[in-house]
Amino acid sequence: MADISRILSGKVISFVGYLNRSSFSWAAAITERGGSTSFVVDAETTHLVTTAQDVKQRQAQVEAALEYNCKVVSEEWLEQCVLQNRLVDENPFLLTSPPVRPGSVLRQVVGGGSNAAHSDSDTDSDSEDALHKVPPPPTP
Repeated sequence: MADISRILSGKVISFVGYLNRSSFSWAAAITERGGSTSFVVDAETTHLVTTAQDVKQRQAQVEAALEYNCKVVSEEWLEQCVLQNRLVDENPFLLTSPPVRPGSVLRQVVGGGSNAAHSDSDTDSDSEDALHKVPPPPTP
């Protein structure tokens, strides 16, 4: 059996919402594998495990995760890490767009400013519309 003691090393995981497994049970599984858990989402948090419903309702922890560029993933990501005894790619389990780093192309597309992708005036549909708009073809 693979050494599972360090597969979540360096990961700080927080939870919000009604998950299939209790946060206490997940905390034990995470620390057993070298990670840590937090009751708050802050700059140290690497992952927020939650539900699509909580993302839709924009729970405070979800908003904080977006602010800190934390990966917001479904509980299934954590389940797969445990089942496979390895750190599984988060992308198939992301509940929000991938974290936006300063100076990224997404920031430039959405609005260019350092806070453009997460400004208070932006809505999800506005950001999504900006990404999917294609300029009309030139007229002859």
